[in-house]
Amino acid sequence: MTVAAVYRALPGAPPHARERLLVLATTARDGEAASFGEPVRQALAGAADRVRAEMRGGELTECLAVMAHLRTGLVGLEPSALLTRRGLGGLFDSRRKRLRAFRRRFGDVTRTLAESLDDLQVRRGAIARRSGFADRLWEELRTCALEVDAHALAAAAAAGDDAEAPLALRAGRLAEARDAAISILPQVRSGQNADASAAERIHAVCDALMEWHTEWRLALGLDGQKGDRRGKPPSERIRPDQTRLTTSRETVLSMLSVAEREVETARKRRLEADGRIENARRRI
Repeated sequence: MTVAAVYRALPGAPPHARERLLVLATTARDGEAASFGEPVRQALAGAADRVRAEMRGGELTECLAVMAHLRTGLVGLEPSALLTRRGLGGLFDSRRKRLRAFRRRFGDVTRTLAESLDDLQVRRGAIARRSGFADRLWEELRTCALEVDAHALAAAAAAGDDAEAPLALRAGRLAEARDAAISILPQVRSGQNADASAAERIHAVCDALMEWHTEWRLALGLDGQKGDRRGKPPSERIRPDQTRLTTSRETVLSMLSVAEREVETARKRRLEADGRIENARRRI
């Protein structure tokens, strides 16, 4: 294994460190040559393991489950339930009864949705924090790869033209580990990009849900209005706009669908990246 064969044009160690490594490699005995650079290779393997563990986080899958629950709650609030029945059935029906029942249903559902929304925001925060942690892991992996690179070059230089020398074989092994680690670096960025896209959509959905809740409270007369001069409560005076309620709900459902697709795409991208990281880890 020659120096040219292991060279990757990486910054590597500073000149004095490279000289020291070359001296160590040159003076290494055959038994030592087989394990030359082993501590830095093991450090590289540990860094790769930490990257792999972080890439396997299940926050995106959990976000999909929470959003599915939110969708179920929204679909269950059908504005047409406010309309009185026609025909004989309408004789025993009333707008006020339906409005009161619908408002109770809205209150029950939104209490559950509020818990799910809080859960979704917590998980979005975890995704954002993971991106920052991934930056540190990326830098750690890169630093370890540079250390292995310096050892591979030193071993190759010490071996000279003897391709069968123990140091030459060791140089090839270290170069393989270095190249595998380098192939992991873009996968970390791919995972971060997937997370950023998903987090942005989740944030938009959270904002849309809060706006929807406010708008429906106003439309249903739940904004703290007082009764009129005759003391009639708001529920007797409010006539919710069906079009407004339906449009508001369909808008947030549409945004939820977009977010679900984006999060699912991000989840698949992370799984693909995890598979490539797993394959690279075996070569370190």
